[in-house]
Amino acid sequence: MNITSKQRRVICGIYALLILGLSVMPESALEITPQFFPHQDKVMHALMYGGWAALLGWALQERVRRYPWAWMLGIVAVATAYGVLMEIVQGAWAWIQRTCSWGDMLANLAGAIMGAVLMVTFRSR
Repeated sequence: MNITSKQRRVICGIYALLILGLSVMPESALEITPQFFPHQDKVMHALMYGGWAALLGWALQERVRRYPWAWMLGIVAVATAYGVLMEIVQGAWAWIQRTCSWGDMLANLAGAIMGAVLMVTFRSR
């Protein structure tokens, strides 16, 4: 199946909306999530933003081919900025009872870096 560039961008946008939905979900809705290991929240942040960075690279693959490392930095910057924005929203909207966390921001950054590096590595093969 051949997925067009526009369809890839739409998929990326839907993923970003899912991140938004999870980010503004009230704290009480997240309390039912089982805790399997310490710092599970940080791992989930890294996986979520790593996935989004990889999707961004996939959506922009025609452009990424020409300057892969420059695009990788841009993708990391966009994914990280979105993660910072989500944390600010969590801190600003008191009604969702969430907090702005530097640890979550760092986990978002780590995930974005891993996702972008994986995308560039696999695209170059």
